[in-house]
Amino acid sequence: MNRRELLIGTSAMLTAMFAHSAFASSHQHDHNSGGKYGNIIDSGFNCLNKAKRCIQHCLENFGDPSLKDCANSVQDMYAVCSTMTQLAASDSPYLKDYLNICIKVCNDCEAACRVHENIHVACKECADACARCRKECEKVITTM
Repeated sequence: MNRRELLIGTSAMLTAMFAHSAFASSHQHDHNSGGKYGNIIDSGFNCLNKAKRCIQHCLENFGDPSLKDCANSVQDMYAVCSTMTQLAASDSPYLKDYLNICIKVCNDCEAACRVHENIHVACKECADACARCRKECEKVITTM
């Protein structure tokens, strides 16, 4: 991946992230009140929040090629967790199948971010959020 492709991909992802932020801030409510999937929705939103910070950190350190895998994994995780929270909120019949994908993507993102956790706080926080989200998804799958 060259710098131009990374910038284009990152710009598209940031646009989606800001659109999600605008939507989320205009629809604030307590996800744990009444929803049977409140914990995975909350953990998914936490991943989205930490992903924004991690991607911003990667952009600030744009010349560091060691962050490429981290940035790519975070972008994948953002897309998957965003969809997962939507499927959980609507109690979708596809949720269980999608949770398996979410678990894999969160696991991969966590691994990519752990490489930098001792150097970059944003990477550590993103990895921790992915670990929590994966665990919440695993809990839900066992009860479905």
